[in-house]
Amino acid sequence: MASFVTNVPRPTVLDRPPPSASTSAWSTTSTMASFVPLSLALRIGRRAVLAIVAVLSLALAAEAAPPKLTAVFPTGVERGRTASMVAAGEFGKWPVQWRTDRPGLEVVSLADKGKVELRAAADAVPGWYWVRAIDAEGVTAARPVFVGTTRELEEAEPNDVVDKAQAMELPAAVSGKVAKSGDVDGYLVLLKAGEWLHAAVEANQPLGAPMDAVLQIAEVVGGLPGSTPFPRRAEAFVLEQRDDETGLDPRISFRAPRDGRYLVRVFAFPSEPNSTVGFAGADTYAYRLTLATAAFVDFVLPLARPVGGPEGPWTAESGAGDNTGTPAASASRPAQISPALAEDDGWPAEDRQVSWTFDPATPGAAPIPWTNHTSVLAIAAALSAEGQKVALPATISGRLLSAGSVATFRFDATKGQRWRFKVDARTLGFPLDACVELRDATGAVIAENDDANNQRDPLLAWTAPADGEFRVSVRDTYRHGGPRYAFRLTAEAIAADYGLGVANESFIVVAGKTVEIPVTIDRREGFAEEIEIQASGLPEGVTVAAVKSENKGDAAKAVKLTISATAAAKPDSVRIRVTGMSTGPLAKRHRAVPATAAPAAGSGGGSIGYAPRELWLTITAP
Repeated sequence: MASFVTNVPRPTVLDRPPPSASTSAWSTTSTMASFVPLSLALRIGRRAVLAIVAVLSLALAAEAAPPKLTAVFPTGVERGRTASMVAAGEFGKWPVQWRTDRPGLEVVSLADKGKVELRAAADAVPGWYWVRAIDAEGVTAARPVFVGTTRELEEAEPNDVVDKAQAMELPAAVSGKVAKSGDVDGYLVLLKAGEWLHAAVEANQPLGAPMDAVLQIAEVVGGLPGSTPFPRRAEAFVLEQRDDETGLDPRISFRAPRDGRYLVRVFAFPSEPNSTVGFAGADTYAYRLTLATAAFVDFVLPLARPVGGPEGPWTAESGAGDNTGTPAASASRPAQISPALAEDDGWPAEDRQVSWTFDPATPGAAPIPWTNHTSVLAIAAALSAEGQKVALPATISGRLLSAGSVATFRFDATKGQRWRFKVDARTLGFPLDACVELRDATGAVIAENDDANNQRDPLLAWTAPADGEFRVSVRDTYRHGGPRYAFRLTAEAIAADYGLGVANESFIVVAGKTVEIPVTIDRREGFAEEIEIQASGLPEGVTVAAVKSENKGDAAKAVKLTISATAAAKPDSVRIRVTGMSTGPLAKRHRAVPATAAPAAGSGGGSIGYAPRELWLTITAP
């Protein structure tokens, strides 16, 4: 990585000798005051000098501040193309450099401050990419940019009334903003009777927009010259509305009842409720709306990728179908998956970057996390009274296609074995309010759970009371079902393990000094081995002393890594890894992840692991 230029000329100190070597410390004020010539200070007085000092202090502090990236707009680029983007934030030095979390997308600063160009490779894997700005003072937080397979458009205002709705040719993805209170954005599409329209809004996740979006499909009547029997102004009658389908973000699969014009509306409320009654809006209320007929990659089955062993085949699902559980004819299509990253080789599932699945001919892409177990896809037998036989441990993907459906899996257990059954559905953005049940060979319920850890997904820990065959079932609490009622059931042995976390994504060390990186240790199920924690990926002139997390005391829960940079260390910003290796017979190793990568309750799609997981270290000049 190229070094940054830091030889910025300093103000010349006049009428004052330099401080002697014996001076132990200088305050910021005295140092800044040395920039003011003594003869001038005598003429203008002490208060004026202090005022000049304050201004100079602020100026130099601003110059030395790391950049800040608060948002990027528009939200995406079609692969194989370039697009202009505005980067909002604070950039003391321009141009800045850019980094992405994976290959396929290049970001280049243009001449005008805050203007950049996105360049997506023709073979770029579709999905969300994380981009960061870098200069000599530090690294920004990551912001998401989508690389897609369809046309990228920007919202054209005004589009808030029916007869001014933005006409759309499908498929397409629109970057828009609910820019002010009361704003309602409208997009006009033409549909044939029986044709499916897939509409998906991404705003709160992963864009981080502080909005709770609402999505409507309305039929447009009137407004055409000589139209009958409605020769009046255009009006829109709402046929379908969604809210909070994927976290706080809505999506709809809608089947047109007749040929005609249909209006897709987007408006919002604040993500944090307040006393305001009415539609909300602000410049930060940015969203991405994907519109498609025929097919759309809503999610992909199976819902997990195994670290070892066979994987796939993958099918992209649009989530469309009727209330009997019959999917639309175009709902399921073969899908591709991104190659495994070389840097993930040898690491367990929880330490790997999420994979992306897609259909090159279809809009959308779906993230797929890794699993340490066999990945099993539910078959028709799972929905029968007999159930599907599986071998544990396993990660099972399935869905409840019709109302009242129950998915059942038979497995063998040995007395005293401890198992954990975890269902992910709501945290993956599906409407299923899952309940998990365990039954013995007689069919009697011996354990069950509905919600766990303040979330709508269940978690059940169980110890087998005897040798034999048992059954685990997944159903909707309210007996609902449909093409989007998907779930991922992870059935695994309960074992001692740990995880590592750091509070921040980036750290700064000045050449000739040190910086501490606090690391927290989450010991689970009585994990009692010592853990050696260290950092790797450090550039020349930067070192770290490994530390140990003891199995008891304060160091069992938290330690501090000390990064040291020599005076000769060159200014740079690099990706680093903080890793742990336990020293006992379990020999577990894990990577530390920033707090921003940890799932939050109700976080929708973001909780499945595609938040940024990188750690950065910046070395600055003295």
